[in-house]
Order: sequence, then structure tokens, then C-alpha cells
Amino acid sequence: MYRNSFIPFIILFCAVSHVLLAQEPEITPSPVEDIRLIDVDQLLESELEQTDETFEFDTYFEALDDYSARPLNLNAANLEQLQRLRLLTDKQANAIIRHRERYGKFISMYELQAVTGLDLTDIERIRAFVKIRDDLDSYRFNNVKELLFGGDHTLFIRFGQTLETQRGYTPVPEGSTATRYLGGPQRLYLRYRYNFGDKLSYGFTTDKDAGEEFFGKSQPRGFDFYSGHLFIRRAGPFKHVAVGDYEVMIGQGLILWSGFGFGKSPFVTNVKRQGEVLRPYTSVNENRFMRGAATTIQANNFEITGFVSRDKKDASIAQVDTTSETEEFVVEISSLQESGLHRTPSELRNKRAVGQTVMGGHLKYRRRVSH
Repeated sequence: MYRNSFIPFIILFCAVSHVLLAQEPEITPSPVEDIRLIDVDQLLESELEQTDETFEFDTYFEALDDYSARPLNLNAANLEQLQRLRLLTDKQANAIIRHRERYGKFISMYELQAVTGLDLTDIERIRAFVKIRDDLDSYRFNNVKELLFGGDHTLFIRFGQTLETQRGYTPVPEGSTATRYLGGPQRLYLRYRYNFGDKLSYGFTTDKDAGEEFFGKSQPRGFDFYSGHLFIRRAGPFKHVAVGDYEVMIGQGLILWSGFGFGKSPFVTNVKRQGEVLRPYTSVNENRFMRGAATTIQANNFEITGFVSRDKKDASIAQVDTTSETEEFVVEISSLQESGLHRTPSELRNKRAVGQTVMGGHLKYRRRVSH
């Protein structure tokens, strides 16, 4: 009798559960005005999942932060500015410009749904970084002082440390030939950058990895890595002028691609790398950049780029010997180091061990084809 009293409750529970499942609303696509502005952290996570390269969070976050503070005007943006956004494919960027040329300036975000190749997901991804305005909304300056100091100043400071004592910082056992890190476990990062719209950028970046000395015997200059750049866009016939540290992107990486390749995805139809030929370098990778000068000159449909770089790179020296006839040094390099770590005497021996000189050029012809 006691057991049978639970049967009505079981029947009632199953009936209520069935009713609740039947009340689930049908999911329908949201209109453009209800699209949620994309979160930068989610976008970074998405890019990390879609690429198999070393992801440069700081560089990507800095670009998104610039567009978040100063959204790109779709009524005035050219093809390269849309590509610099790094959230659109080449076909989508061209489709936006072609739609604007055919039907006039955009009136609102609603109109993006009519652009060929753009769906609600694409609009959601870019909406936080673009805007619709009638004016050109370009940065103008009255004098050189305003150009050099009237823009936006950005300062990033980062400190990190692992609290647990790692093996590299423990005392060496007596009689052991093992080595330990020369510096402390602190990680220090400092970056300053100035931007006047997209016309002028200058700044510097410094970095100290965990285990490296800071103002010590092996690092008397303080930080282990220093980088600086000056980058100018659209100065007369010069489309780009780079002095100091910069990146060169040519030939999808098969020829030269010194920086991170934005815009890659796991989809076969969107594997093309996107990026300008020249770009200022603001990351902390101590090897994947050029140090020198470069420029791009634009003449009608032609773009001519020339660059020269001279820097020293980390490398393992496998053998140093002299020949009996000429008594000249013969240096054999076993490998190039890309970690950028200089914590132990052996890593310090590899620091900036070989010189590298790179010179090159790039010719580009572009012509719009009407459809």
C-alpha cells in the first residue's frame, strides 16, 4: 500500500515534464538592430582556435582597441582600411565598396544585409568596430605639433610571476654541473604607442622574460628586449614610410611574411592571408620583424615597395675554427633560436650571435573591374 501511493505522483511528474518540454520557444534569427556587440575576448578566443601560428594577443588586441575607440566609417573607408580591420575577407571588403559605388553611401547598418557575401554573423563581428556617417570623418591637422602630439597616447604595463618556486630558481646541488636561471621569476612588459588616426604611429616596446636578469651583470641595460618604430601613412606620394622596427608581408608567406598572419580560418574558402605590405611592429617576438627602413610609393594603379633591414639574431654556433691556409675564422651555425629567452649562460651565448641583412622590393598592380 505504501509503495503504490507513489504511482500517482510519478504519473503527475511525467505529465508536467512533458508539458514543459512542449513550451520551448522556436529560435529565430535576430534582426540587425538586435545584434549584440561582439566581445573582444570572445573574438581573441575565436582567432586562437582558428590559427595554428603563434598568436600575438597584444598586437591583435591593440588593433581592435583602436577601432573600438574610433570606428571605421564605411562611407569613407577604402579597400586597404577594410582589410586592415582583419575581420573581413577580400571578397567581402570589395563587396562593401562595390555596393557603395553602385547604390551610394550607406544610410544605416540595416543596409549591410544587402551587401553580397555578408550575413548576420559577419555583421555581428564587425559592428562594434565600424560606423555609418555622411562626412569623410578623416583626421586633419593644422600644424606639425598637433600631428605629433594631438593624437592618442596608449601605455600598457604588465607584470607576472609564478608563485611556486620552479626548479630553475632552486640552489644547485653540491658537485652538480647543472645551471640555474640568472634572474628572478618576474615577467615585465612595457609598451607605449602614439596614434594620430591612421596617419602617424610611433612608440616603443620593452620586455623581460621570467628568469632573465634585470639591470644585472648579464643585462646591464635593464630589459632584455627593446623595440621602437615610426610609421607614417599617406604622406604625399609615399603611401607608407617605416623607420625602426616594422613588418613585411609579401606572397602569402612563401616569399616573406615577418609578422603574424591575421584572417586565417579553418574554412577552405578563406585561407588567404590578409595584411598590408608594410606595418609597424609593436609585438615582443624578438625575431619576426625587420629593423631598418622601408617605404611604399603609389603611382596610379602601381605600388612600389622597397625595404632594407640589418639586425642580429639569436643562433647556436656549432663550430668556430680557422683554416690553415688563410687563417680566417669559419663559423658554423647549427640553428636559429626563436624563443627569445636569455636566462642561462648558454642562452646568453646564443643572443644576437649572427648578423642578418635583408633587402628587397615589391611591385603591385591593382585595377578595379566593374561588373
